[in-house]
Amino acid sequence: MATTISDRVGAYVRAHATLRLLELLDPPTVRSLVPGRISIQLRTPGGPACHILVRDGSIRFSGHPRLFPSGTLWFPSPVHMTRVLTGQKGSAIPVPTSPRFVSALTGFRKLTGALQEQFASAAARPRFLLGGTLFALQEVAGRDPYVTSRVRRIPDGTIAITTADLSADGLEVEGWFTRQGSAITTGIGPLPAEADGSKARPNAVLEFKDRDAAVALLSGTIPAMLALAERSVRLYGRLPMIQNLFPILDRVAHYMGGGK
Repeated sequence: MATTISDRVGAYVRAHATLRLLELLDPPTVRSLVPGRISIQLRTPGGPACHILVRDGSIRFSGHPRLFPSGTLWFPSPVHMTRVLTGQKGSAIPVPTSPRFVSALTGFRKLTGALQEQFASAAARPRFLLGGTLFALQEVAGRDPYVTSRVRRIPDGTIAITTADLSADGLEVEGWFTRQGSAITTGIGPLPAEADGSKARPNAVLEFKDRDAAVALLSGTIPAMLALAERSVRLYGRLPMIQNLFPILDRVAHYMGGGK
């Protein structure tokens, strides 16, 4: 697998994954940090133009630009976007797009600070690590030409990711990956119900033995093959779906390692 990464894909990975992770913050926390309604947009030439809408304790992500955002952070290049969103030195230019510009940027900083706290929390970290990995996986699988052949080998269907101690601490650690033709989608939580309202059934399942096993694999502490050998990760169902997913996850790790 090639180690060179695309600056453009890296920016999509960081921008979309970061904003989608903000959606996982609980409503009381969001409401306390941003009591009003704001929208923040992230843009860079040749890369993402995405935004979040914060309203009444909820956050909604969109991978499209917003016509009249409360505030915009404009990055001179995809590299700068990746650097800033990974805490490295880079340029982010605030663009005043509404009278609520200052409060919007202040609220956004508070929300990203709360997100960092989730990764520092032993209880919340597995869920947010899984979310970050799945959201990044969707971007890499759909945009990185180096994994195109691997994606084509994954049969249409859904892979469920879960832990044996699913209900521990009351914080679910489960998510899903779906391929349908050329469309790749991922999410956190139970599988969405079928169109007729019936319970969805995955085609394959990747199960972590416990939360520690999830953290070890998702943080890159142990490689996937070692986790399988130690049975800290178990596979069920249509195994070719998951087996072809592992090389793509390795590619995701290159992007999640940070900017250049």
